[in-house]
Parts: sequence; C-alpha cells; structure tokens
Amino acid sequence: MTEGLRNKYRTAVVTGGSGNLGPIWKSTLESWGINVFIIDQPFYDVRDEASLLLAKHNCYQEFGVPDIIINNAAIDPKPKGQSGMHDRFQEIIETNLIGVDNVIKTFVDDMKTHGGGVIINIGSMLGFVAADYRNYEEGFMKPYGYGTSKAGLLGLTRNVGVYYGQWGIRCVLLAFGPVESEHWSLEARSKLVKTMPLNRFIWKEDCIAGLRFCLESPNLNAREVLIDGGYSAR
Repeated sequence: MTEGLRNKYRTAVVTGGSGNLGPIWKSTLESWGINVFIIDQPFYDVRDEASLLLAKHNCYQEFGVPDIIINNAAIDPKPKGQSGMHDRFQEIIETNLIGVDNVIKTFVDDMKTHGGGVIINIGSMLGFVAADYRNYEEGFMKPYGYGTSKAGLLGLTRNVGVYYGQWGIRCVLLAFGPVESEHWSLEARSKLVKTMPLNRFIWKEDCIAGLRFCLESPNLNAREVLIDGGYSAR
C-alpha cells in the first residue's frame, strides 16, 4: 500500500504543521515516502496572500508542485480558562475558512496543469453539530466562530471538488471528533468522553486511517469523511 502512495503522490503541502494534528500528517506522509512542505507561522500566514506566494516559491524550489494539500491550519480554542460564544469570531473565520480558500487559490492552477491531485480540508464534528456547553468546564464555551468555520468548509469542499474535478483534482473534508492530546483539561475531558458512544476520544491511528482512505479512494470527491466515534449520530 505504501509503495502505491509513493508512486502516486510526490509532494504534500501541509498548513498548520505545529498544531495538534499537523505533526501527525507530516510524519505519516514522510513515512510513506512523500515530500512535505509546511506552511506555518511565524514564516508563513494563510491569511496573507503575499506570504503564501513566498511559500509557493519556496515549495517549488525545494519539491515542486504539490499533488496533496492538507488544509490543517486552524484556531481551535480548547477548554482551559474563560471563553465565550462570540470570542474571536473574525479571527477564527479568517484563519479556518478564508485561509483555506487562500491556500487553494495559491496552488490549484498549477495542480491543474501538473496532472491533478487531492485537497484535504481538515474539519470537525462541530461543523455538523453544535457545541454543547454542558460538555465543558464552567466558564468555557466553544466560540461559535469555530463551528461556523468548520460548517463553511463543507460547502467549500463540495464546490471545489465539483468544479476542479474536471482537471483530476479531488477535494475532501476529513473531519474528526475530539482527538487525544494534552490540551484538554481534565474536567472537560471527563465530561466529553462520557458523551462519546465508544467511550473514548479519537486516536492518532484513527487520523492516519482517515488520511490513507482519502488518498487511496480515487472516486472520493466533494464529500465528507467524519470520524467522531458516532457522536453526531445520537
């Protein structure tokens, strides 16, 4: 399987490489023999088109045109401390949604002439269901800008996949429930895990399996893959 991925894909662009999931995408792709170019602060900013043009130039100098883009960069407030429904709305939308559009615009024309590829937008179960304040510690509420941005990614994914499919470019939304990490407070984690049908968070292995499925499924396009342990099916 790994040999097939190496033969089909040569270079991946991953945004948000220093976040919770970014290192998983980078190490996994590299273990499959795929070159990885990271777009992340402080060197590049998905909100700034001039910064992305510099990233594009440096990526092409090092690896060439990507045939994989993973739009992973996001602001994702975690339940530690105080937070309110309206917090950071514009900042979240500019990073999580407009930033994805900026990255696609930066690379997609060259992907068309390069033979196609796959764009994977990293979503969340909160793009499908609303955040429940009862799952978090007192004083915290997941800002609704986060769920709004992730819901917007679904519409963006469908439209990009339908239009750019004619050039062999697939676009997929890969969305997750809460992923195991040290960023969760003990109170929030203990509350949220009780609402998960499988009584556990999403594991690193789940993320890797989702990535492989998106890359290996040639007819998966303009659709979503949601790995949330059944949370949103309740």
